[in-house]
Amino acid sequence: MRLAGLLVLALHGLRYVRETPALRPYLLLLCGAAAALVLAVSAVPLSEVTRARLKEALNRLERLVVVAMVVLMAGSIGVYQWVDRIAG
Repeated sequence: MRLAGLLVLALHGLRYVRETPALRPYLLLLCGAAAALVLAVSAVPLSEVTRARLKEALNRLERLVVVAMVVLMAGSIGVYQWVDRIAG
């Protein structure tokens, strides 16, 4: 489930970068930074306290990503246009 969510988020990010030419030079840098972060988190041996803190931070980040995906989904199905029509 988390992998599917990350895939959807990555595809939305790729679409956003394709629609915004000013961000194209930074795409490689962003992907490299994300890969380095994942590699660093998975390769470094961590103590139990550090592992628990990292898990808590990743859980918070996951909540933010879920909220962002709900907002994206609402925009993609036209909720905001519908509310705009109703509100006036």
